[in-house]
Amino acid sequence: MLKKTKIWLLQLTSVTLTFVTLTYSYQIEDLSKDCQYNVSETLGTMVTCYYGNKTTIPKLLNESRPYLDQESWKSLTVLGNSIMTIFPVDYFEGIREIETLRFHNTLMKTIPNIFMNLQQVNTMDFSFNEIEDMSAANIQKLGIHLLNLSRNAITFLEQDDLSWIPSVEILDLSNNMITEIPTGFFGPTRLIRKLLLSYNSLRVLTEHLFSGLETSLQELYLAENKISDIHPNSLSKLIELKLLDLSGNPFNLKMDASSIKLPQHLAHLDLQRTALQTLKFCSIHHLHDLEYINLHGNNLECTCDLVWVSQNLQLHNNFFPNYRHESSEIQCKNLNANTKNVSTLEPACKNLTRPHCYEDSPLSLLLQNLQVLHYMVEIRKGKILIHWSRVNSSLIYAFRISVKEMGSKGYFYGPVTIHSSSNSFTIESVDLKNVQLKVCLHTMLNDSYDIYTKCTFVEDESLTSIVGILAGIIFLIPCMIALILVIHYDRKHTHYRNSRERLLKISSASDTEDKGSEVYKQEVIDDIEIGVVKSQKKHLTEGIVLNSKDLSTSQVSVKFVSEENASPVPNDISIVDGHSAKNQT
Repeated sequence: MLKKTKIWLLQLTSVTLTFVTLTYSYQIEDLSKDCQYNVSETLGTMVTCYYGNKTTIPKLLNESRPYLDQESWKSLTVLGNSIMTIFPVDYFEGIREIETLRFHNTLMKTIPNIFMNLQQVNTMDFSFNEIEDMSAANIQKLGIHLLNLSRNAITFLEQDDLSWIPSVEILDLSNNMITEIPTGFFGPTRLIRKLLLSYNSLRVLTEHLFSGLETSLQELYLAENKISDIHPNSLSKLIELKLLDLSGNPFNLKMDASSIKLPQHLAHLDLQRTALQTLKFCSIHHLHDLEYINLHGNNLECTCDLVWVSQNLQLHNNFFPNYRHESSEIQCKNLNANTKNVSTLEPACKNLTRPHCYEDSPLSLLLQNLQVLHYMVEIRKGKILIHWSRVNSSLIYAFRISVKEMGSKGYFYGPVTIHSSSNSFTIESVDLKNVQLKVCLHTMLNDSYDIYTKCTFVEDESLTSIVGILAGIIFLIPCMIALILVIHYDRKHTHYRNSRERLLKISSASDTEDKGSEVYKQEVIDDIEIGVVKSQKKHLTEGIVLNSKDLSTSQVSVKFVSEENASPVPNDISIVDGHSAKNQT
C-alpha cells in the first residue's frame, strides 16, 4: 500500500525562525516486483519496468485504489524482450494519469487494449517495436498531444487510423515502410502542427494529401522517401507551414522546385540531394519569410537565378539578424563541370534585370487591397471597438493591434497579435475616461515584418460630448444676447409707433368734429398720458386733462394739437350738451 511521510521541524529562537524539511519519503509497496520507481520533488514519480523473459505480465499495482488515491506518475517506461507480446486488460488499474508513457523493444505487433483505467496521457511513445497496425482502442479519451510510432513496421494506413487521437499535435511516423497515405487521412485530427514522415517509401504527394492540416501544420518532414511526383498544389494550401524538408528524394528530371507551389510563409527549406539541376528565382521570390535554404548535393547549373536567390537570403538575414542561420554558400557547376561559389557570378549578373515573375503578383494585389481597407475604431461603454473589412489572402501571417495614448511614448495597450482570419477586436479598459488614443492595425507577413499599417485617432465619447456641449454654449451666448436686444428694441419701437398713431387719430377726429369722439373714454386719455411721458417727454400744449371722477366723458370735449404746431394759447373749457356739442374756440 502507498505510504507517504513528511516530517517538518520548526525551530524558534530569539533571533531567527528556521523552517527545515528533514525527510521526504514516498513508497509504493504494492508496485509490481518487475518495476522500480524514483521520486523527485520537482519531477514527480518515474517508474521503469523490465519483464525479462516472462510470458505472463502482471498488473502494475497489486491492490486497487479508491479514485482520489489513485496514482499520478511523471513517466512510465516499459522495456521488453523477444517473447513479451501480451499485457493484461487491467494493466493500469489504480493509476489515474501518466504524463509520458513509453513502450520500447516489446516486439508487439499492435497497440494493446489496456488503457481503459487511465484518464490522461500527454505523450505516448511506441517507438522501437514491431507494430504493423496503428489503430487502438480506449485511447481517444486520454488527450494525447504527442504520439511516436517511429521505427516500427507500419506499411499501410487506413482511412480512420487517426480517429482515436483527435487531440494529437505532434505525430511521428518516421522510419516505417509507408508507401501511400490515403486522401483525408489527416482529417480527424486537424491539430497536427508537426508531422514526421521521413524514412518511408512514399512516392507521390497528391493534391489533397494534407487536407485538414491547412491552418495547423507548421513543420513537415518528408526526407529520405522515394518522392518523384509532387502535385503543384499539394503543399500550397498549408498556409502556416514554416519548415519543409524534402531532402534525399530523387526528383525526376521533369520536376524541379519551380513546378511546386511552395507555401508563402516558409522560413526553412531543405532541398539537398534532390537531383535538382536548375532553380528559378521566380519559384521562391514570393517566400518573403525564407531564412534558410539547403541546396547541397545537387548539380545546379551556374545561372543568375542562383545569384538572385542568394541575394534575397542575404537581404533577409541582414534585415532579421536574430534569424540568421549558419550555412555555407550556395554552390553550382559551370559549363566545364567545375564547382563554383555563386558569389563569383555576381559581377556577370550585375547589369542584368531580374525577371518580372508575375503580371500582378499576390503581394502587389494584397497591397492594393490593404490601401483601400475599411478601418473603423470607436470607444463606447468602457470598450475600444475595432473593425476592419475582411482580407482573403494566404500571404497574411497575422494582424497586430497597438494602442498609444497621445503624448505618451509607451503603449496604452498591446501590441497584441491576432489570427489572420479575424476582422474585429475588442479591448476592455477602465482607463478610457477623457483619453485620446492612436489605434493602429498592422498587417504582418511574418512574425516580425509588417507589410502595411493603418492608424486612426479616437477619443472617449464623454470627452467629445463635454467639449461639444461647451462649444455650443459658448456659441449660443452671444446669439441669445443679440436676440434679447432685438426683441427689446422691437417691442419698444412698436409701442412708441402705436402710441403715436393713436395721438394722430384722436387729433384728426377733434378737428373734423366727428360725433364719434365720445367713444374715446377715460382709458384713451390715460393711454395718451403714458405714451406722452415715454415718447421723448412730449407734453400737451392745449386742453386740460380731467380726472374721470370729476366729470363724465359726455360733458367734456378735449382738443389736442400736434407737437409740431404747438404754441401757447389760453386755456379754454366749454361745457356743452353732449348731444349738440360744438367747438367754441
